[in-house]
Amino acid sequence: MFDNMKKANTAFIAILVIILIIASSMIFLQPASARKIGVIVPLTGKSAVWGEAVKESIDLAASGKNIEVVFEDSQCDPKKAVTALTKVIDVDRVSAVIGGFCSSETLAMRR
Repeated sequence: MFDNMKKANTAFIAILVIILIIASSMIFLQPASARKIGVIVPLTGKSAVWGEAVKESIDLAASGKNIEVVFEDSQCDPKKAVTALTKVIDVDRVSAVIGGFCSSETLAMRR
C-alpha cells in the first residue's frame, strides 16, 4: 500500500516539475503582448486535489510574468476535456495548451 502511495507521489512531483519547466520556458518565447496559455486539469471530482496543486504551481510560475493563464476543468473525463480543449482554442484563442492530467483525457484530446 505504501509503495503505491510512494509511486503516486513521485509521479505527481515529476508531473509538477515538467509543468513548471514548460511554463517557465515559455516566458522567454513571449512577445511584448501577453501570451495566453490554456491549462486543462481536473479542478473538481476525485482528482481535484491534484488539479488544484497543478493550478497553484502554474499560477506561481506565471506570477509577475506577461502570461495570461486560462484554466478549464476536465474532471478527468475525456468528453469534458475535449470540450475544454475546444473552448480554450476557439473561444479563448490561447497560443499553447497544457494538459490533460489523466491519460484517458489526454488520449481524447489528441488532434
